[in-house]
Amino acid sequence: MGPHNNERWDMHYQDLLEYKKKNNGKTNVPQEYYPNPELGTWVNKQRVAYKDNDLSKDRIIKLESISFKWRIYVMIPWMDMYERLQKYNKKYGTTDVPKQYPNDPQLGFWVTNQR
Repeated sequence: MGPHNNERWDMHYQDLLEYKKKNNGKTNVPQEYYPNPELGTWVNKQRVAYKDNDLSKDRIIKLESISFKWRIYVMIPWMDMYERLQKYNKKYGTTDVPKQYPNDPQLGFWVTNQR
């Protein structure tokens, strides 16, 4: 990783600080953030790199120092998920949704947790 990558990372980090300032201290940049599309993509890449153990300790410390959230949980009401499961069952004749169901990853995760 050359100095150019560090400069780019620092630039995106500064953009994240600005976002946090404008958004009541939140660092949850949507992946499709139109005022700065690169920032949403960059934030997602940081989470993926962290999950894959591919983010330097220095960068982890910097992000954690601004209360960066590594995981984003969006609570979907139970009944909404149940309705999605009913549609799946109607289509496939089973409620055995794979944990990693590409058409609806949240449904696969939800079904696994219900078990």
